[in-house]
Amino acid sequence: MSTAFVAGARLTGTVAEDCLDDSYGFTAPYEATKHRAEQLVRDWAQRPGAVVTVLRPSVLVSHRRVPPGCPHHPLSAAGVRLAPAARQGPRWLARTTGAVLRPDETLTLRLHLPRGSAMNFVPVDYAADAAVRLAARPVPPGVRTCHVVHPVDIPNDLWLPAVASVLP
Repeated sequence: MSTAFVAGARLTGTVAEDCLDDSYGFTAPYEATKHRAEQLVRDWAQRPGAVVTVLRPSVLVSHRRVPPGCPHHPLSAAGVRLAPAARQGPRWLARTTGAVLRPDETLTLRLHLPRGSAMNFVPVDYAADAAVRLAARPVPPGVRTCHVVHPVDIPNDLWLPAVASVLP
């Protein structure tokens, strides 16, 4: 199980399923570790008769609550990390960052995203079903890589308000 974002910091173009290029660098350690894992799997698959299917899902989403003790979605990490600071209030945040706020002013956090950009989200149930179906297909020896993504990207101006509504 890899990630559709294994191409790292590439901002344009199409990433083919057999592409494993690190020349653009990575935006997060998660992407870099998935890239390295794919390299190791491909090296292992050079053995005679080895068969590997690498699945690259995009951002997995679900309407279900995360069961206790299970890892949370990576996007929720922002909320978890910001929650203690948010409880302290904007004045505390401003002091720790050196910002100066007027009494009637609120603190705003900004994400810098390219204008008109979008994100790909895939329901976890769809991805799990696709993974089972792909794993059951016969494959010749070697590596088969499959992107498990939604056919339509969601513009940032639609998904960001949804995420903001559930973060503190």
